[in-house]
Amino acid sequence: MGAPYSSANINSNTVAIGHDHDASSFPQPSPYDIYSLGELAVSTNGQITMDYTVFASADYVLVVTDRNQFNTFLTNNPESNLEKDSGGNYTGDLDPNSNIGKDVQAIGQAAYNADPRAGTSNDKLAEIDANEASLVYLLSTYGTGITLLKKDSSGQYKAMHFSSSTVNGVNTYSSSPCN
Repeated sequence: MGAPYSSANINSNTVAIGHDHDASSFPQPSPYDIYSLGELAVSTNGQITMDYTVFASADYVLVVTDRNQFNTFLTNNPESNLEKDSGGNYTGDLDPNSNIGKDVQAIGQAAYNADPRAGTSNDKLAEIDANEASLVYLLSTYGTGITLLKKDSSGQYKAMHFSSSTVNGVNTYSSSPCN
């Protein structure tokens, strides 16, 4: 897959990897990060099972909880579902023309549309929350064997879960920490 991580630096002392997202991107991990971590977990026989993503406003960790489940996910949803730019490099997103890309994008768009901050001065926050909801949807609905944890204000990482509801005929989607 051409993962952004060099396995040359992984040794018996390595337990996790990490990376940051710059201010021009979104804080949460990308679908590409999911594929990369899952493949590292498989190729290192479970030695690497966590990927920390740090950002100025939020910190996340992806945790591989079931390598076999990830292998099944990968078989059913190969890397060809990841979007590439004109140079053939992965963008980080799912291909919006793939079935999984269309599905996940629809959840993100619905979450964004239902957010009262959408189209206001807080639009970026609505986009971040919609992207987070679609990511948690991807992880849970497609059985990736990977869980997303988010650092709370007390410094604790909590697993995120996806929820949906219908209010006045409008479907809403969100992610929130498990209690």
